[in-house]
Amino acid sequence: MHEASPVELLLQDHAAARELLNALAADTADLAPAEWATAPERIGDRFAALRDLLLLHFRREEEAAYPDIMQMVSEGAPETDIVAGFFRQETDADLIAHAPLRGKMQVISQMLADLRRGEGDLALLAQELGEEMECMRDLLNRHAEREETVIFPMIERLLSEEQLTAVRLRMDAIGSEA
Repeated sequence: MHEASPVELLLQDHAAARELLNALAADTADLAPAEWATAPERIGDRFAALRDLLLLHFRREEEAAYPDIMQMVSEGAPETDIVAGFFRQETDADLIAHAPLRGKMQVISQMLADLRRGEGDLALLAQELGEEMECMRDLLNRHAEREETVIFPMIERLLSEEQLTAVRLRMDAIGSEA
């Protein structure tokens, strides 16, 4: 049985996150007033799964993939110095993109809590929740596209099979801690 490479694992995370976000967008689109009482629980469960997935994905990148790969690349031959510098710039920018996604998750969590309590203008809150979900979907798509078109191909090009296996093992260790 083929064990997924670190890149394949991160791509699987992207696919699962996109699927959950699309389902959440459908859940929050045009909530009818009669649905507001049950929507927070239904949406909240799905959102919790998305949040957990993204937080694990971020940890895999922040604590294992990018630092381990940067070390491996920087230990390579002198001709990889330019590539290592470019990789560092790209991954630094990519990791910065985690902050707005974490922020959106906090905002949405608070909105779901407010909906559960029935506080405020529920119609307005439901509309704003849909807008926040849409914004988060846009942020995630831009983040994933950068990784999928720039960073992940570089990883596959720069690392040997042995190095990819070492990164995968570190990522698996992080996954088992969660």
